[in-house]
Amino acid sequence: MDPKYDAEESNIVFIGNVGYATTEEQLRKMLELAGPVVDIQLVFDPITNRAKGFGFCQFADKNIAASAIKNLNDTLVDGRNIKIGYADRGRVRRYLGTDGTMLSGGNGGTLSTRSAIIENNAQPTPQPRSTSPSQVLAVMGMLDEQQKHDFLAQFNAFAGFNPTKAREELIKNPALAFALANALESFGAVDPGVLGNPYGGATAIT
Repeated sequence: MDPKYDAEESNIVFIGNVGYATTEEQLRKMLELAGPVVDIQLVFDPITNRAKGFGFCQFADKNIAASAIKNLNDTLVDGRNIKIGYADRGRVRRYLGTDGTMLSGGNGGTLSTRSAIIENNAQPTPQPRSTSPSQVLAVMGMLDEQQKHDFLAQFNAFAGFNPTKAREELIKNPALAFALANALESFGAVDPGVLGNPYGGATAIT
């Protein structure tokens, strides 16, 4: 597989160089540092049910996808530097069987997905490990001031458009809440004490 990362801008990105044991949930926790994730699909060989080492992620909008490509490309997950770029719609159609504008709801493509494997009673992959505060800090530490500002502005725009959904995302994803708190703290906009127990108090950040 020799993926291209110069496809048309959209809210769907290609995820490459994924470890064979890496789960969608592990990737989701990392990708949600850019913003809300609608869907994520790793692809598998339909015969052996083995992971192919790549997949796709659908974000809430293309601005979040752009932020993920800019800020999260080459992030280390399970010992692999994850490659992120815009997904070619033709590949999405071919591999997942959708119309190329979404990841779920198709008739099945040339490769399988985790949900299809589970439906066929295949052995699921191990449960994902949670993202630790130190991992979040490592990712945030790679962002410069402008990138942190963009990250905050994009989530603020999302929260303004759909505050209920934004709150739900913060509650179910402490890593995202902690990343936002870290960015705010770097600008002196939040008491550093908020970061003392990030995963215990992260849901208070709105």
